[in-house]
Amino acid sequence: MTAAVCLECGHMKTGAWKRCPGCRHLPKSLEDRARHLITTDHYLSHEKLEAVSQQIQAGQAPQFVDTQVQAVMQQLQSIENDPREIKRRRWLKLKVHLILLTLGGLIITAVWLWLSSR
Repeated sequence: MTAAVCLECGHMKTGAWKRCPGCRHLPKSLEDRARHLITTDHYLSHEKLEAVSQQIQAGQAPQFVDTQVQAVMQQLQSIENDPREIKRRRWLKLKVHLILLTLGGLIITAVWLWLSSR
């Protein structure tokens, strides 16, 4: 599991792009996701992560190297534009829709059976 720091409140969390359990912040923009990815144990030691967490909780904004943020943003952008990634996201959406349709059908069937047995 990826240890990460919420850049809004300094809360330690699991996963760079997960909603923060402390302040509910969810990184959405490309730059915000890049900065949150940089503040994970993939880039920083646990000691550095703790220091960043304490710094944010003390009201100080963490300092980033602009070239590093830009490089991570470019990598994320290239991944998002990769045709295989686009296909994977479409397939995942289709699976979610099929599961939701199936669940909806099961609920409707159960309610219909329950009502017809009365």
